[in-house]
Amino acid sequence: MQSFSGIRGIYGKDLTESIAVRYAWAYLSFLKDKTGKNKPIIVIGIDTRQSGAKLSDAIMGILDCSFIDVGIAPTPAVEFAVRHFNADGGIIITASHNEPYWNGFKFLGSDGAVLNENEMNIVLNNFRLKTLKNFHKIQERKILEKNTEAIKEYIEFLYGIVGIENIEPNEDSMVYLKNIIDEKNADFAAGFDCDADRVEILMKNGQLLSGNCILALAVDEMLSTINNPKSKTVVVNDATSNAVREIVQKYGAKLKEVEVGEINVIEEMQKSKAIIGGEGSSGGLIIPPSKCRDGILTLLMILAIAAKKEKKLHDILDEFPKYFTLRKKIEFDASKHSIIKKHLKDYYSKKGFETRENGIKGSLKVITGKNSFVWFRASRTESNIFRIMSDSNKKEEAERLMEEAVKAFNKAK
Repeated sequence: MQSFSGIRGIYGKDLTESIAVRYAWAYLSFLKDKTGKNKPIIVIGIDTRQSGAKLSDAIMGILDCSFIDVGIAPTPAVEFAVRHFNADGGIIITASHNEPYWNGFKFLGSDGAVLNENEMNIVLNNFRLKTLKNFHKIQERKILEKNTEAIKEYIEFLYGIVGIENIEPNEDSMVYLKNIIDEKNADFAAGFDCDADRVEILMKNGQLLSGNCILALAVDEMLSTINNPKSKTVVVNDATSNAVREIVQKYGAKLKEVEVGEINVIEEMQKSKAIIGGEGSSGGLIIPPSKCRDGILTLLMILAIAAKKEKKLHDILDEFPKYFTLRKKIEFDASKHSIIKKHLKDYYSKKGFETRENGIKGSLKVITGKNSFVWFRASRTESNIFRIMSDSNKKEEAERLMEEAVKAFNKAK
């Protein structure tokens, strides 16, 4: 699967070592053209999938450039390493939240951010149109192994933002976290995805804290601790709950919505000089100068908020606006995508609702009230899947909106 978010495939089937080398070579060609350098410096890192090391070895064995190998590291740490080592770019070998038998790539620019859509299209065109030359093992090359330094400096970077030390986040699988909470009489537990750009918070009652709540907590903290919050901007994607909007409005700050996608949030943050950004659909904050979601920083931020307020997390959350966000995935015929979206847009427009559309392949958001909306978008990571979301400060309304949305979608398809 190809998108501006990266490349993903089932290892050994859709994604082999030879295919991986071709994608990496296409990216190297892009970097050479962009930098004018014959041998750009590339940071390369992997997540914890077993296939990661094989793909990394294959790429470093073929590509004629200088590598800084940071080994197994969280996505935000690899992106930080690109900036720390003043590299020209980076390759993260990961399939993010997909199952362990998948793998893929995120290609980075010199600022550590994932490539934007135009840049990624150049890489994909290189993959399709250019012929891989000099396809052979390079006997002598420059590879610096920098895992220890990269992780150490990344930790210092985290402490520099949050201002706390001696934190050891629990990385046990989410399956066991409820048992650990009970055994340790803990207030909550945290678990990361394979590349740690997202964190999930499991509460004592066994329910997961939504990414919307996590983002609302962080936004409130950031805006409450600065002078003149009215001059500040917060950036979110258009699938983020109105719970975040309500917090931003409380401080009189500006909220900007963009199409779903980490790079879209990052680019708008840079443009509007935002103090924080994120996607409510995933538990990962983006706080400058970082240019990526960061699950570890997110967890530290939550712990810092609880420590500062000297309250339990669930007590802090009781003070925040309550919103109900429902999600559903429905299979559909991808060839009917445009027809389905047009039907949905016409359906809600006739009811007098405002509709916001992010391009032909983007999302469709329907504003159904002051505190509610429904949202539709074809998945970019799961083929033939349409995502539907409803959001309201009333549970019954969120349920009614979802029921109506599903009926309208099924009629359209």
